Amino acid sequence: MRLGRPTLVGAATITAVACAAVALAASQLVVAIQIAPSTLILNSSQSDVTVHAEIAYSAVDGGSVSLSGIPAKATFADSCGELVAKFDEAVVKASVKPGAAELVLTGLKKDGVPFEGADTVRVIVKR
Repeated sequence: MRLGRPTLVGAATITAVACAAVALAASQLVVAIQIAPSTLILNSSQSDVTVHAEIAYSAVDGGSVSLSGIPAKATFADSCGELVAKFDEAVVKASVKPGAAELVLTGLKKDGVPFEGADTVRVIVKR
């Protein structure tokens, strides 16, 4: 297959897509998160999956918080006033496979600005 020279329309399309991606990134707040436990044991009962996020709890619409599409069953502030969200362990475990899983926390601030953060957990089956 022989590739032709890029056309002006192609370059304009690429530029428009790149600009749209930058605009989307600029309108979404990226926050650091930490998921506990950091290892999910699929055939063992643990506790809720807990996410600590570096965003002020007072700024968050608690009803909008989810972890890879799983709604939070509780949200509250930690001792520093930052967001803590609890998720049903069985539902989270049903969404992952052994190995590693990147889980993404998403939500909205009260002013409507979306936020997102990701963390990777180990997923194992206990023998």
